[in-house]
Amino acid sequence: QNQPSWGILLNVANTGQAPIIGVSILSNTISFPVVEGQPSSGDAVSGGIVLTGASTQVSNLTVSGNTITNALGPAIWSDIDPTGGAVINSNTITNPARSSDAGEKTGIYISDRTANIQVEKNTISDMLVLTSITSGLSLVSRCSSNCIAAGNMVTPSSVTPVIAGPGWTVK
Repeated sequence: QNQPSWGILLNVANTGQAPIIGVSILSNTISFPVVEGQPSSGDAVSGGIVLTGASTQVSNLTVSGNTITNALGPAIWSDIDPTGGAVINSNTITNPARSSDAGEKTGIYISDRTANIQVEKNTISDMLVLTSITSGLSLVSRCSSNCIAAGNMVTPSSVTPVIAGPGWTVK
């Protein structure tokens, strides 16, 4: 209880200075049961795909074609350093972010420093009677170059599609 759970966790925090090159997370189906009761402290980081460890550079990262349903935290959550290039595209996310953490009530959450990342063609839907997400994508990182969010679909229309930090291009 009060512990996070993940569908897929990539924790690069303990790898030292060596970069990680060529990671693909493709075509997975991750589904959480509908939880009853009050949210707990671990819910905010209980995501479908969690990428953590900001001290190690990750290059050629692809997160694509995944289906994530009922994640307690953001369906895709990242605080890694993907400055070597990353693509997060064509993922289908339904009913994410049912936790009590207002800052992460989103489908895709990217924080820390970022460069060379494309977040494109993801579908994020909150179909709960009382919508729980406040944005489809929270790209709150500071982008130093070439960060693009384009072609993402977010429903319902009352939800802010994208919250972007400095340096992001939103199309």
